[in-house]
Amino acid sequence: MEAFYRRGMLHPLLAASGVPDDPGADEPSSPRSVGHFAGMMLDPAKVDVAALPFRLPSPAPESMLTSLEAVEAVLSERAAKLGVEVRRGVEHLQAVLRRVSGTDVALSDVHLASSFTDRAMQATTYRQGRVLLAGDAAHIHPPFDGQGLNLGIGDAMNLGWKLAATVHGDVPDGLLDTYTGERHPIGAWVLDWTRAQAAVMRPDPHAQAIQAVIRDLLGTRDGTTYVFEKVSGSSLRYDLGSEQPLVGRNAPDLHLENGTRLGDLMRDGRGVALDFSTDRRLRDSATGWESRIRYAAGPARNDLGFGAVLIRPDGIVAWAGDRTPDREAFERAAGHWFGTPA
Repeated sequence: MEAFYRRGMLHPLLAASGVPDDPGADEPSSPRSVGHFAGMMLDPAKVDVAALPFRLPSPAPESMLTSLEAVEAVLSERAAKLGVEVRRGVEHLQAVLRRVSGTDVALSDVHLASSFTDRAMQATTYRQGRVLLAGDAAHIHPPFDGQGLNLGIGDAMNLGWKLAATVHGDVPDGLLDTYTGERHPIGAWVLDWTRAQAAVMRPDPHAQAIQAVIRDLLGTRDGTTYVFEKVSGSSLRYDLGSEQPLVGRNAPDLHLENGTRLGDLMRDGRGVALDFSTDRRLRDSATGWESRIRYAAGPARNDLGFGAVLIRPDGIVAWAGDRTPDREAFERAAGHWFGTPA
């Protein structure tokens, strides 16, 4: 949901899904829908919102019930507007059916096609030379609670800006290699998470005994918050080599006093430098990367105690400064992710 919001596609997705728009609350509130674990529904009232790291209200709902058709329609429309040619596989599927069946079967239309089972497999690397894998090409697992769709969108957000920057030659060598390094551990974790659910759902006494224990844990505030933090992505954090607790996390929707939100600044796919400090020395530094980083300054409604933050195009915090931001540290981070200044 956050990814669609930050690319200006939230409203079309809500409309395609028949969901009324919600501008969001002024303060974080308990989520209205929090999903399940192995079919055991979570109680939204038991989510400890205060325990979730760096959470701020956002126009993007925590979660939403939608259809694959609605998601695909919105993404396809966006791709078409950008001049992208989408090559679909109905011919590929026919070739596979002919090979497997040994007949000359001809497909005129496909209403539903799925190969989901309890398989859980992952490619050892997401890059081999000029070939890059994402989504179901990189990992497959049981389809529990939209985890596969969310994982694939996360892959695309991480890879897209790095691939574009590499094609344009704006970044140092090696940026594409960080794609596997950052996303492969997330994929491995999701596979284990779904394996655990598949094991609990088996119709045998051992699984049922474990399920009873988990139900007891989900009846507690700590248990529900733990599971929600995992399935919502709130606990996701890339290791970017910094001990600063915000770095490597998905940036909260920081909101300037003038009404500008972080999500509003990310729609064109550039990085964002938000400067909440009274010292505007970062402005001069950010100017060198203005084709790749959007600079915005001013007091925030909730700056979470930071003086400035640098956010990658995929929404991940690359650097965070205190009340008096270190200009040299900002320049090092900007250079690492966005190349040399123009």
